[in-house]
Amino acid sequence: MKEKKFKFKDKGYKVVSPTPRIREMADEEEVKVFSDGLRPKDLGGQGLLTQEQMEKILKDNKIWGDEDQKNLDDIRAKITDLLDKLGKEKGSKKFEKIYNKIKEYRNKEQTLLSKYDYYFSRTVDARARNARLMYLVANCVINEDGSKVWNTFDDFKSEEDFDLITEATKQALSFFLGLDVDILNYPEDKLFQERQNKNKSASATSK
Repeated sequence: MKEKKFKFKDKGYKVVSPTPRIREMADEEEVKVFSDGLRPKDLGGQGLLTQEQMEKILKDNKIWGDEDQKNLDDIRAKITDLLDKLGKEKGSKKFEKIYNKIKEYRNKEQTLLSKYDYYFSRTVDARARNARLMYLVANCVINEDGSKVWNTFDDFKSEEDFDLITEATKQALSFFLGLDVDILNYPEDKLFQERQNKNKSASATSK
């Protein structure tokens, strides 16, 4: 697949494969952000920590350690188990009960992840990876007619429609990774929606 079309706010867009030049420029953007981020502040950089350095500091200060990671892993294991049950459940009441239980665990997962992301999203590694992705989104998401949405990377970074940036990033990721865009959403919500559609269809047929 060389392109992926999508609509957002009734306007047509498409994601196209990056050219070798765009890939090269995205790599250069990643290296630039990494170098600037790692350079000490007294040398004009940001003095950011690497992920490895951040992990050590958080562990030494008991902010994020093995116990936090174990809790996160345990919660995810419970969600995986419940998702398997949700997909097989036929009864409406039990389906809803399992779905709500998954959402409880999702809230706990998000609480832990927000704690994790608060620190690790500030590492030079995360900033550099994100810069590369954003460069690809800015240059590979275009209007349906082939014209550019953002003429320059600076235009992209100045975009005020954050919903458009979010949707463009989601669509680009699904295209680059070869995934259905729905996979980037929670699977329990997809199962819930499928259940709702099936019930509506059955109700319409019985009338």
